[in-house]
Amino acid sequence: MITMELDEKYADVIVNRYIAHIGGDSGVWLIRGGKKIPYQDIVAESVISEVSCAD
Repeated sequence: MITMELDEKYADVIVNRYIAHIGGDSGVWLIRGGKKIPYQDIVAESVISEVSCAD
């Protein structure tokens, strides 16, 4: 399944609902700047960013 969300404020909700629907984030990819990135890498990047902002 390929989807595209034009309104970024809804993108997280849509992705999280899709992951819940399929039962996990294995095999879920995001495309940024033409690069296919595993969803798990995006989540890990987000956690690191949140930790560094808390410092």
